[in-house]
Amino acid sequence: MAKLVLTNAQVYVGPCYASNNCLDLGGPNATPAYDISEWVESVTLSTTYDLFETTQVNDTAKKRVPGLADNQVTLELHQDFGDGATDLEYVMNQPGDSSLIGTIGRMLIRPVNAPTSSDNPQYYFEVVFSEWQPLNARVGDLSTISVNWPVNGVINKEY
Repeated sequence: MAKLVLTNAQVYVGPCYASNNCLDLGGPNATPAYDISEWVESVTLSTTYDLFETTQVNDTAKKRVPGLADNQVTLELHQDFGDGATDLEYVMNQPGDSSLIGTIGRMLIRPVNAPTSSDNPQYYFEVVFSEWQPLNARVGDLSTISVNWPVNGVINKEY
């Protein structure tokens, strides 16, 4: 059985260009605008379901039924204010109306920095850029950013 060691994942973020179809991957803006892969330390896609208890009198154990899915993406990022380079703070929190923070945008994630294939699927979804930490470090520590963004709807997977 093959194993995957995550060494060069691709992670893209960007605004929605079409208000009625944020996830259109076939148009001129097929890939979200910003490749943030170089800052990513870890990425986690997760799904949990609301649970509703349906236990009745005379049951000997609790019974439950699942409700709606709640999808999340969690990123650990390295901050970098590189000289002459576009930094992560600029990508996420641009001046004026271009900031991604506080908007619904889109993300695309591939386990390997290579074209999509049966052994390198891409996950794409709408995301709510609901939180941001422009700086988080102690003296002598690496500056990292931790975000947990809710997915707006389903996580799509394509081969």
